[in-house]
Amino acid sequence: MPSSHVKPFDIPKQQVWEAYRQVAANKGAPGVDGETLAQFEADLKNNLYKIWNRMSSGSYFPPPVRAVEIPKSHVCSVCPRSLHRARSSKSSPVSDSIVVTHPFHPLAGQRLVVIFEKARPGADRVVVCEGGAVGRVTLPVAWTDRAPTALSHRLAFEGLAEAAALVAALEHPPLAKRDRS
Repeated sequence: MPSSHVKPFDIPKQQVWEAYRQVAANKGAPGVDGETLAQFEADLKNNLYKIWNRMSSGSYFPPPVRAVEIPKSHVCSVCPRSLHRARSSKSSPVSDSIVVTHPFHPLAGQRLVVIFEKARPGADRVVVCEGGAVGRVTLPVAWTDRAPTALSHRLAFEGLAEAAALVAALEHPPLAKRDRS
C-alpha cells in the first residue's frame, strides 16, 4: 500500500490484535455463522488484517450477535401479572390498561392492556403492554395517561396569580409623585 494513501479511520492494528486477544482469553463462542475460534485462528493473520482493513476504510459491519440463553438461578413460570391479580382482588379493566398519549407514537390514542410496570435503572418507569399485532410494547409512563401532572409548571395557579397581579399593576400604575420644585 502506498504511503500517501490514508485510511478514513485511524485504527491501529495493535487495537485489533488486543481485541482478538480478549476474545481468545474469554474463549469466545461461535457467532451466527458458526465459525469457531479455532477456525478463525487457522488463518489468523489474514482474518485480523481483513477486519482491520475494513474497519479502517469504513466498510466493516459486524455480523449479528448470536442469542444465548442465560440460565437463571430461580425460574418463575407465573407471569408478574398473574401474581398481581392473585394478590389484589381490586383489579379493574381501567387500571389494567393505559392509553398512549404521545402524539407521534404509532399507537397514539389506543388503549393497551398492561402486562407489568417496571423501573429502568437511571430512567423513568416503563409499562410493558400487549400491543396487538405488533406484539409486546414497552412505553415510558410519561407517554401514557398514567404520567404525573406537572404541579410545579410555571403556568400553575401560583404563576397565573402572579401574572394577573403584574397585569393589574401595569394597567393601573400608582400615581407618580409630583416634583415640588
